Amino acid sequence: MAAARITIVGAGSASFGVDSIAAVLAARNRLRGSRLALVDIDEGALESMAELARRASVELEAELEIETYTDRREALPGADFVIVSVEVDRYPAWRRDWEAVRASGVPNAYSENGGPGGLAHSLRTVPIVVDICRDVVELAPDALVLNYTNPMSRVCLGAVRHTGARVVGMCHQIGNAYYEVGRVLGWIDALAGSPGEIEQAATVAERLTVEACGINHLTFITQLWDREEGVDLYPSFRRRLAEMPAEFSPLSRRVADQFGLYPTGGDLHISEYFGWAAEVTEVTPPFEFWDRRGEKRSGRIESALAGELELADLFARENEFELDRAVDVITAILDGTDQLELAVNVVNGGCIPGLPDWAVVEVPAVVGAGGIRPLRMPQLPRGIVALLNQQILIQDLVVEAAVQGDRRAALQSLLLDPVTGERFAANQALLDDLVREHGSLMPFGGEGAAVATESAPVTGGVR
Repeated sequence: MAAARITIVGAGSASFGVDSIAAVLAARNRLRGSRLALVDIDEGALESMAELARRASVELEAELEIETYTDRREALPGADFVIVSVEVDRYPAWRRDWEAVRASGVPNAYSENGGPGGLAHSLRTVPIVVDICRDVVELAPDALVLNYTNPMSRVCLGAVRHTGARVVGMCHQIGNAYYEVGRVLGWIDALAGSPGEIEQAATVAERLTVEACGINHLTFITQLWDREEGVDLYPSFRRRLAEMPAEFSPLSRRVADQFGLYPTGGDLHISEYFGWAAEVTEVTPPFEFWDRRGEKRSGRIESALAGELELADLFARENEFELDRAVDVITAILDGTDQLELAVNVVNGGCIPGLPDWAVVEVPAVVGAGGIRPLRMPQLPRGIVALLNQQILIQDLVVEAAVQGDRRAALQSLLLDPVTGERFAANQALLDDLVREHGSLMPFGGEGAAVATESAPVTGGVR
């Protein structure tokens, strides 16, 4: 296999940076001799990550050439692949979104990808990734951009529409489907859901095939198969689901009952798309858990730098659903061996009937010498098609608000959103509150409002 040049934007992150480098190291036999261009504006975190990557490359005989850049434009020329996960003040900004939305009276808001919180998040991140992709088109026009930045569909739509870059969005949410189905079928412990338990999905994936599609964080399982027995498991899944305790994924169950297919993302994410979600379950982002997890990951990096933690342990690839699917896509393209990728975010182009061709959808794909070839999906129930179209049209407005600085489009997206309803004055006030919270990080946040990446404090992505 020919060596590749892979540019990783956001590589200083204690989660994204470690996971991405771990994935490259795991594929060292297929990527030997490749150049990794690590990019982050946090020079200290970047150099620490580079030092660990260089030491691990030597220890594991990966023969990787590690470069560091605080200016992405210097890292892009000659890139074959660009992996992107960037955020603006990730969790503190998210918490401010959540608090502002709750204070406005909008119930049950997860506030990351949909609803008013998803709007604020989009206004901060879409312009950044669009700017990155513009640089890619200028400096590495043949490169494939693999994006992890949320809100995924909106970020990818903005990048494709406004730059023409080759962009595919990667998300590990499909792993949650394996986890949920495994719990219902009794293949893994039916534990109370909490962040981090998705790791158990890998054990289920050894036997189960899940096919799902939709838009990111609002996807639906279309097929469930037992590969060993060649049996359709959906009927059994439905029967056993009805017998699960009432507290098991109550919102997902109601959606499945009413619309015919079970969603993959769990109650947290889909609560962002249904105005009546609060009638079924209470949702709160687990900020304290994420804070503890971030501290733990930063501590592991410090231990590795001090020689107290083995590099093999720091860069261990735990399962098939972690934040490393991009490297599997890269190696499949490079060596020309077709493989099934469970979920990619790409321009629809007819893959899901009934949705606009220009929409960014999440579908399975075959990846190999021919690049990324998304699969055409069966006709979805018309109620689900209506749900998806509703969100796609909202996303269309949000993207234009983010890229063009169109405040009217932003307000229209709130007025049309089923989570906020048609409360004109309240939505106008909420938009004003969100803009005040983030100031110049918004594309219409007042004098000095920043659209370009260089003017905003962008950090490595965190998942």
